Amino acid sequence: QHSEGKQIKFDDGTTREIDVVLCCTGFKGSFPFLDNPDQDARDLYKNVFMTHGDHTIGFCGIVRPNVGSLPVLGEMQARWFAKVFTGAAKLPPADVLRGTAAEDKCMHIQSRPLVSHRLGHIVDFSKYMTDLACRVGCKPSMW
Repeated sequence: QHSEGKQIKFDDGTTREIDVVLCCTGFKGSFPFLDNPDQDARDLYKNVFMTHGDHTIGFCGIVRPNVGSLPVLGEMQARWFAKVFTGAAKLPPADVLRGTAAEDKCMHIQSRPLVSHRLGHIVDFSKYMTDLACRVGCKPSMW
């Protein structure tokens, strides 16, 4: 209803002392120019490429790492996309794109059963970056 200092008065008439009010407005990603405007990143091949229709559309930076850096992750996706777009790397056939995306989505749901329905854009930073680095050809040799 209203606040005065740290006192918050609610619609039911109760009052509470609150230290912090955190507003988490969130957002809903939507791509109205696609056949499926509510595309889930997990439905993309390796969270980047469309598995149906136009494979020249790539999404870089829409997944979030569970830990680590989003800009670094987005850059690695962009490097892979650029290699595919310029012909320096190839995507597998469409049926493999779809099958791999489905398998990866199933693994994501199994590994995060309590939150996968609302956090479909989260990836394991280390595993995902290693996979992308292999595709880009820049995975460091440890030995």
